Amino acid sequence: MLDWCAAVSRAGVPQTRAQNRLEIRLGAMLAKASLVRPILPRAKDEAVLVALNWPSESRLFPDAYCRELIPWVTDCWGCDHAKWEALLRRQRFRQLFVSARDSVTWLTPRLPQTRIHWLPEAVEASRFDPSRPLAGRPVEILELGRNHPDYHRQIVTACGTRHRHLFGEYFDPLRELPGALAKARCLVCFPRRMTHPEQAGGVETATIRYFEGMAAGCLLVGHAPQELVDLYGYNPVVEVDWGAPAEQLREILATPEAHQPLVDRNVKRTLEVGTFDSRVRTMLSILEEAGYRW
Repeated sequence: MLDWCAAVSRAGVPQTRAQNRLEIRLGAMLAKASLVRPILPRAKDEAVLVALNWPSESRLFPDAYCRELIPWVTDCWGCDHAKWEALLRRQRFRQLFVSARDSVTWLTPRLPQTRIHWLPEAVEASRFDPSRPLAGRPVEILELGRNHPDYHRQIVTACGTRHRHLFGEYFDPLRELPGALAKARCLVCFPRRMTHPEQAGGVETATIRYFEGMAAGCLLVGHAPQELVDLYGYNPVVEVDWGAPAEQLREILATPEAHQPLVDRNVKRTLEVGTFDSRVRTMLSILEEAGYRW
């Protein structure tokens, strides 16, 4: 979440500071015992922002004791909803931002004292270079990390060496990921609800990979979560033709110039609605309406 923190800093808004080693260890111990929770009265003008991507209070130590925290929760999957609900009840947040709209729907009736807002994931677009046109990209098909088993099998069989499947742990996401995406013509993107439904637990959301791919000028092939379509105002993903997925992909690879207008439109729209700076602006607008001032 370094890019999120940088965007918050650019906006001049206070956020929880980075923990030192002692605080990390102590916070983990206290969180495990459910001892990181509000104690003192909290004033709106002392509120700070914090990013959470795991249902644990360790990241909230020590600010949770004496300051109002306003979290942005990512990776709130259905399999962890019960853990998130328990954590959020203990913390008694007044305001909460969640990246998955399905999770907002699930949490809202269970946390009536908290105002919960949808704030999608985002990208630091300046890290990515979309300038190379699709026709000039040497890697025709790229999958990163998890894949859709049926689609993966069919395109590997049909495309062979024209396909590359990389796992995130094999390269540095800050140094190597932008270069890998800049070389890729088609980036395969499916939501976790389709690839790992037992983990998604009914939550379909646009993860950061969608935004990274569009910022890098890749053509996204797979399935767009409805929240992404609503955010962009159109579907930025080429939806898979499940009747003939391999043939569809071969056609795309044979005529990349036909899909360049969609890629260019996606790059432009990502700069408008898909960056961390735009997320911070949205968050601050909502909080200012609720009476927060910094």
